[in-house]
Amino acid sequence: MAEHKDSKAAVLYFKPKSINRKGGARCGACWKFISAPGACLEVIGDIKAGGVCGLYVNGVPHKSMLEHPWRITRVTKEEAGYSDEGDTHCVGCKFMAIPGDARSACEEVEGLVEQEGCCNEHEHR
Repeated sequence: MAEHKDSKAAVLYFKPKSINRKGGARCGACWKFISAPGACLEVIGDIKAGGVCGLYVNGVPHKSMLEHPWRITRVTKEEAGYSDEGDTHCVGCKFMAIPGDARSACEEVEGLVEQEGCCNEHEHR
């Protein structure tokens, strides 16, 4: 019986170019993060700058809550895949088969992954 692995689409795999940050994906480097009071445009609840979720999009965070005319339906932390443990990269994940390789197989995701890529299956070593 073949071992089942998830597709990159199913785990929201981000290529290094999409993360666009040497340190890895984190809320404090996402354009949706609001530094005061520590919130997100799309995720409900207290959000830490060092956290991360599957809705990450690299950009300049907002300094305070925005006043906007459009309606946004916000999701829970669970729905977004939020974790307080940000700065994620494949190279620091316990599922990366060969952490020293620029491209390596992953125990959970189909195909090769890049050291500076990441997905929502990430678990720190």
